[in-house]
Amino acid sequence: MNTKTSLSRMALVLFSALYATSFPSQAADYTWGGGDLPYTDTSTSGWNGGPPDLYTAGDNAIINSGTVTYTPGGDFEIAGGNTMTMNGGLFTQTGGGAYIKIGEQSGAGTLIINSGAEFNMGSSSRLVLGDWNKNSLIHVNGGTFDSDGALIEVGKGSTTTESTLRLTGNANVILSNITLTNKIEANGGNLSYNSLNFNTSNASFSINGSTVTQSAANLTVGTGATFSLASGSLSLTGQYQATGGSSSISGGTLNATQLSLTGDVVDFSGGIINLDGTSSEGISAGAGDYLNFTSGSLGSLFIDNLDVTGLNTLLGDGRVRLNGVTNASQFSSSVQGDGYTISVIPEPSTLMLLGLGLIPAISFCRRRTSLRHKA
Repeated sequence: MNTKTSLSRMALVLFSALYATSFPSQAADYTWGGGDLPYTDTSTSGWNGGPPDLYTAGDNAIINSGTVTYTPGGDFEIAGGNTMTMNGGLFTQTGGGAYIKIGEQSGAGTLIINSGAEFNMGSSSRLVLGDWNKNSLIHVNGGTFDSDGALIEVGKGSTTTESTLRLTGNANVILSNITLTNKIEANGGNLSYNSLNFNTSNASFSINGSTVTQSAANLTVGTGATFSLASGSLSLTGQYQATGGSSSISGGTLNATQLSLTGDVVDFSGGIINLDGTSSEGISAGAGDYLNFTSGSLGSLFIDNLDVTGLNTLLGDGRVRLNGVTNASQFSSSVQGDGYTISVIPEPSTLMLLGLGLIPAISFCRRRTSLRHKA
């Protein structure tokens, strides 16, 4: 026996063992095998190994079919730069109120829910997106995301991160109460929720294609926060309250009982606003607060339960303006049921009618006789 050769082989074995224990295993992609099984299942119907470490190891998880049930031994976390992608199937939590966290101390996380897939929070009491100031993402791309009554935190108290809840395609998102610190981008599908609290001056809620429904009464866009509606719709059971943030409506439809403006101006360049004029002619505003039709605005403001006296008052006292200027002669109004629709007279028409001397202080364009003019 060659002693020198034996020693060399022993050294190689010891080095290999030391190397294996000194360096972590490489990241892997795990695909769920399609079974209706616990998250910890490692059979071919489950993760076929693993289960994936979505917190630190750089693993990624893919679910194409089946039901994956997480029973908490702690919070369910996707972090460390890792991603869970759902192309089908169902993920749910049962048996405890542990949090679900997308983004944590180890790094950002991403959850993608594609068409045909459903992520249901089940027994979880809260989802935190972007904890520890990590820029994280939930992208509901045609799939279903159901909080099952739990609180949703979009961002975690930081004004410097950009964690985002994004809807595209035929997304179906059903939430309870939302604390919004970072961003919601509703670019398609349906979003329904109970209440939304703009938590910081970095909070941003944009609707560009989604149908959004809020069941709690009022939506308040506070100091520094941003709301924009470009297409799609937002339906409130109460007031849209602008209290020092930035609000713009360039398309789509806003349905609310009232616009309540405190230290704020709402820019209106297109789309439709539907209000109930039972109180304050549909718009309550402090001094210097108003709904601002911008130049060339194609927006249409409908206020129900509004009579001609209320219409004259609304356009004459500065609550509705064109480019910040109170000028009732720049608006046309038409009777619609028990209320009025108000819009800006197009500029070419304005010039023509001015030349003919045909513009009164308010231009009434009566619709068909089936619509009753409310005096």
